[in-house]
Amino acid sequence: MVARSHPQPGVDLSYVKLSGESVGDAGDQYTGLDRLGRIVDQRWRSGSTDQDRFTNSFYRKPAGHSNSIMRRTHGPYAENLNKVLQVIEGHFTRGYGDSPKKDNDIELLPGAVELADAVLHNATQSCQRLEVVADWIDGFETPYGMKLLSSVHWVAYKSETHATNAEEAIEAVHAWNDRKRQMLKPEHIRVAWRRLQEFTAARSDDRTNGCPT
Repeated sequence: MVARSHPQPGVDLSYVKLSGESVGDAGDQYTGLDRLGRIVDQRWRSGSTDQDRFTNSFYRKPAGHSNSIMRRTHGPYAENLNKVLQVIEGHFTRGYGDSPKKDNDIELLPGAVELADAVLHNATQSCQRLEVVADWIDGFETPYGMKLLSSVHWVAYKSETHATNAEEAIEAVHAWNDRKRQMLKPEHIRVAWRRLQEFTAARSDDRTNGCPT
């Protein structure tokens, strides 16, 4: 399948390049697929205009986790994490539902913490990664804080033009779209930028030691 209709009239999914664009990884017109047939670029288009776009970035996340689908129109978005949250809903968590919604309040069900502790007891590498994430997002655990921190991280490390200071990060985040420009305040972006620099410096110390006993 290289094209698909969207429920919204006039919007279609396509893996085929537009006129004037370069050929894909396989040397053909299907720029949305790599040479092995894997999806690397999903474009929901109205005519020649992207209404939404997802790309597989195949990058190592800050804590060392695997590939992720990044939603470029509205912000960083991990489709693989979305699937995990759907699977554990009703078993270990409550509040997420079957799809991502704005500002979900997710709570742990009784017994979830104890089971997680048992599973992670001897999983040193997983514990180290969880500690890195917990340290990185400390103070940013709200939906707004996570959106802020992930957006600043994206413009610093994942965008085509990397921001090298807080003012460049503000400009890049606000250029993303009108919603980010209205929602994410310059002073908050500066705070997130400082946190990102602190995190990067702390990572060089490699202070993680696994889960507490």
